[in-house]
Amino acid sequence: MFDTITHLRQNLTRMSFKLMLCGILPLVAASACTERGDITFEQEENFGAIEITIFTNGANLDPDGYIVMVDEGRSEEIEINASLVIGALLVKRYDINLNDVAENCSVGVNPLIVTIVADVTIDGVFVGTCCS
Repeated sequence: MFDTITHLRQNLTRMSFKLMLCGILPLVAASACTERGDITFEQEENFGAIEITIFTNGANLDPDGYIVMVDEGRSEEIEINASLVIGALLVKRYDINLNDVAENCSVGVNPLIVTIVADVTIDGVFVGTCCS
């Protein structure tokens, strides 16, 4: 009997959710409701990009450049005093780190914290200074 009551409760909860989503909020969930009342979630993924620019000054500049890392995952090599576009980033907040910095060099703000916007290329600038 307990299993039957639990099963009925789960079904009523699912039905209530479907009625709420498909019945009360039809404008919001129009694409999520089928004729049978089943709910499907179709999310269009939006992407943007970031253009990273590196300005490095001083003496004994880093000879092998840097590595730009996005959220400790995707990484790209970049030369000193160069630009790099990283595209196909989901719309969200990211930490952009500049790694592989020579011991005699320092970087101002690191990591850069950026929020990607759909169909927009965000500018991100690192400034490095190297000493002899």
